Amino acid sequence: MKTRFFFVLAMFVIVLISCNSQEQNLINVEPSYINNEILIRVASFANTFKTKDPIFLELKYNSTNDITFPNNYNLKIFYKTKNEWVEINEEPTQRFPEGDILFSPNITMPIVESVVVYPALPSLFENYVLRIYVIGKMSTEQGEKDVAAYTEVNLSP
Repeated sequence: MKTRFFFVLAMFVIVLISCNSQEQNLINVEPSYINNEILIRVASFANTFKTKDPIFLELKYNSTNDITFPNNYNLKIFYKTKNEWVEINEEPTQRFPEGDILFSPNITMPIVESVVVYPALPSLFENYVLRIYVIGKMSTEQGEKDVAAYTEVNLSP
């Protein structure tokens, strides 16, 4: 009986570790640079959480280093299936300004940057759990580092 308990416990730990490593491997950014230098959350206004509507996010600068994003914020969007996260694209979107976006301690910035996301969902008639990443380049004394932040959102038809 005791051996069976330890076997079940060991299997649970193995499954837990494999799930956590899968979560961290959705993007190629060092885990210590995720949700630290930049933060993102679902905006408390304007979201309907419907599959047909865009998602409004708030991106917050949380660093003393310059962070540069391309115009599309290097968005990565995934939806959760029973077994895995599946990457999807964003609908073609025109964002302004058209050039790079710089977060810096040397410039006056708003408290949060608004980001509107238009996920290209496989169907508008299903429920989704989405994980949305933004990925930027942070300038440090050691060179450029990739930094990222993510949030999750539930959508329904």
